Amino acid sequence: MEERRWVPDGPLDVGLALQPLRRGSGDPTWRLGADGAVWRTCRTPDGPSTLRVSVGGGAVHG
Repeated sequence: MEERRWVPDGPLDVGLALQPLRRGSGDPTWRLGADGAVWRTCRTPDGPSTLRVSVGGGAVHG
């Protein structure tokens, strides 16, 4: 599993930032966790993929 870390210039709401990727309230590929993390799935040329994006310690993790 690969992880990336990015430190934004200011506060960031990942749910709000990634909201345009959601296709309606019933989109089964996009979920917002109780901790504010966004879970997103998609199909890639290498097969199915799951991505979790969260904020912690002033950085975005994904």
